[in-house]
Amino acid sequence: MNPTNLVSILLLGVPSLAFRRSAMRVLAREMSPDQVADLWDTTKSQQAELKTTRPRHSLGVNVVLRYFEWDCALFLAAKQAGVSEATAGRWVEAITWGVFEPAFSLNFSISRLRSKHLRTRVQWMIDLMFGVLFTSPFQRTKVPATGGVAFNVTVCPLAQYFSDRGVPELTRYAACSLDYRMAALWEVRLERTQTIAKGHSLCDFRFQTDRQPDVETQPTTPRTHSIRRDRQDSG
Repeated sequence: MNPTNLVSILLLGVPSLAFRRSAMRVLAREMSPDQVADLWDTTKSQQAELKTTRPRHSLGVNVVLRYFEWDCALFLAAKQAGVSEATAGRWVEAITWGVFEPAFSLNFSISRLRSKHLRTRVQWMIDLMFGVLFTSPFQRTKVPATGGVAFNVTVCPLAQYFSDRGVPELTRYAACSLDYRMAALWEVRLERTQTIAKGHSLCDFRFQTDRQPDVETQPTTPRTHSIRRDRQDSG
């Protein structure tokens, strides 16, 4: 593991530092130093307001929501500065992926010790995430699957968080899009037809581990692996 990724993983327990580190890398490619400084000042002000209404859940979900609190703050600050929703969302997606990608990558490497079979490895990684991070009040139901891993999420506190703060559209960028990036990193395809963020009753996760190519790809994700993007998410 390179030193940069190691630092990123160690900082995961300190959301304010980890988020700022990733944000500075992304914003530096998009804006002048003065613009970045101004945007970050507004982001900090927004975050200070948001934390006064911080929800309390299980430890794992609380940690994830600290990052989403910063996502929300930066998104609101960017829109306040006249940045379009699409651009602000793209920044949030890139920043959040920059925070979590090293951990997803390490998890994938460690899973090789679990099994040589990709399906077994993916199931183990997903179970680990739901046992550590995506805990109560998340609700997940496993679904029988052939050649892959399938489950439905029927309660998502992440979508609820953004909805409660008046930015339900941010769920797509901060959460849903990362599922596809994660799948690509794990060398599998994610197929999904509905999400709670889009008003459905559940999110149907179908990870296909057969390594077969697919005709659709998501432009904002790495192109090293084929991905089928949720038609609902991309709307």
